[in-house]
This record gives sequence, structure tokens and C-alpha cells, in this order.
Amino acid sequence: MNETTKSRSRITTFLLLAATLLVVLPPFVVDVGHPSPVRSMESICMHTSLETWVRQRGGETDAWWNPSWDGGEIRIEKPPLLVWLNMAAWSGLDPAEARMEDLALRARLMNILVVLIGLGALFGIGVTLYDRTTGGMAALITGSGYLLIKQSHSATYDAQLMGWATLAVALGIAAMRSAPGQGGRRILFWALSALA
Repeated sequence: MNETTKSRSRITTFLLLAATLLVVLPPFVVDVGHPSPVRSMESICMHTSLETWVRQRGGETDAWWNPSWDGGEIRIEKPPLLVWLNMAAWSGLDPAEARMEDLALRARLMNILVVLIGLGALFGIGVTLYDRTTGGMAALITGSGYLLIKQSHSATYDAQLMGWATLAVALGIAAMRSAPGQGGRRILFWALSALA
């Protein structure tokens, strides 16, 4: 396969991925800002993120390292990545003036972004193991699933775990499928897989 054909193939794959994500996106963003957090797990996640964010913005520079809730109790039962992503989504806001609806919307949009990363990773798995059609179908079928869409409307761990776990698997597959002379690429993909 010559360079022009490879380039066209990559462009076609990228366009198919973009089209797939655009097709599945509407149900994820419809009414994402309403209602305010009412699910118990979303309330706990938002409370933990909010308390940690307020501590961080209040001058406690290492607050992000130990997410807390319920008056400063360190919450070690859950991984802190959701809290960190929520804090990143809330950058530019003032804790004293931010409305809960705005915080929830930004946290849910971050959740949807992580799900889209997971769907992109699933597409990549399909392309790597089979072909573009398989990757597109896998992402379309998974991305149109009711449970995934429903979980994505809440700023909780469930949908984020799907996104990060799928990305870790995709990177692991990419590491295993690296050509023999690509040791650096293999190490990079394994490191990124462990990080995800």
C-alpha cells in the first residue's frame, strides 16, 4: 500500500469515527442540564467534588490529592479521577457564586466527553481487530444503548468507568498489535493503558 492510499485510508477512518460520534451524540446531550442532581450517587459525587473544589480554591493546595466530603472526611472508597475531572470542568467558576445547576451541567458534560472517548476507543478496537465497519458498528450499537445514555446524564462513576476502561483496553490492544520494530510505541501504549 503506497503512502497516498494509507493517507486516504486514515482520513476515511477518521471521518467515519467523527460521523459515528456525531450520530450517537444527540441523545447524550438532550436535557443533560435538567433536573438538578437528585440521584443519591450523583449527589454524593457532586458533594465530594464540590467540597474538595472549595477546599482547593480556599488555599488548601493539596486538597485535590485527598477528596473529601461530609465536613472534611477523606473519601477513599472511590477513585478520585471523577472529582479531578469535575474540578477541571469547573475551572473559571467562583465557588461563592456558582449555581448548582451550572456545576451539574459542566460535570455531566465532562462525563459525556469521557463516554465519547470510550466510544472512540471502542471504534479503535474494532478497526484494529477487524475493520472500519466493525469499529463503526460497535461504537454505534454501544453508543445508542439506553443504559449508557441514561448513566451519562448523571455525573457519577459508572459511565466514566466505561470510558476509561475501554480506553485502557484499546491502548493495550494497540500495544500488543505493535510491529516488532516498534518497541518504543509498545512501551508508550502500555504506559498509557496503565494510566487510563
